[in-house]
Amino acid sequence: MMPEKLDKPFYIALGKLLRTRRLELGYSLEEVANRLNSTKKTISRYETAESRIKMSTLQMLSSVLDFDQDVYLQKANEQIQLEFPDLFSLENAELARTYLKENFMLMAMSGSDYNNKTDEEVVEMANFLKSQNLQTTAKFKKLFGKEND
Repeated sequence: MMPEKLDKPFYIALGKLLRTRRLELGYSLEEVANRLNSTKKTISRYETAESRIKMSTLQMLSSVLDFDQDVYLQKANEQIQLEFPDLFSLENAELARTYLKENFMLMAMSGSDYNNKTDEEVVEMANFLKSQNLQTTAKFKKLFGKEND
């Protein structure tokens, strides 16, 4: 079964980066919250991924914590790949086939017929597609300022 939210790992990774940066600068939660006209609890929730951070808020945080928003979005995405390198394996090749079926438009555009592929090929295709989807999601959120769901 597919994870309910593939973007949860993204927010976890981003939160860890934000906390690390805040601590590097020696800022307390309260100091950051005051600079953002927010609360300690809200900043803590961003750092622990209890709340999804809006891209507009991330932009303000990047100013307060002096980091490049693009670099942090990329680092968070890279961390996802390290922590979740393969969603699919040979043991769950049928799940990989289901994932490809659910992404039929991309598969159709690629001209690939996953029904005639070996389990190994299906798993490789599904993992590649998953990786690209995670990267695209992060980029779209950055480009279009996607707010909390």
